[in-house]
Amino acid sequence: MKTCQPQSDIDYIIYVITHWQKGTEAKSLPPGPERDRLISFRSNNRCGNKYIHQYFTDEVFAPGDTAPHPVLRKYK
Repeated sequence: MKTCQPQSDIDYIIYVITHWQKGTEAKSLPPGPERDRLISFRSNNRCGNKYIHQYFTDEVFAPGDTAPHPVLRKYK
């Protein structure tokens, strides 16, 4: 394994990727609370722009589990 990251960093990246709304432009949204929340989230998590181009998430069912778990994967 080339590099390892703490679980807290991985959880943060997964959180940012799932809430970033990739492909949505804040400028194209009509004024309102949804647009304000998106702009606020993106300004508070500026590193998310880097993360959405480096990583993606998959939902995986572990044996015996009924709920899927998010798995972080890196684009090659």
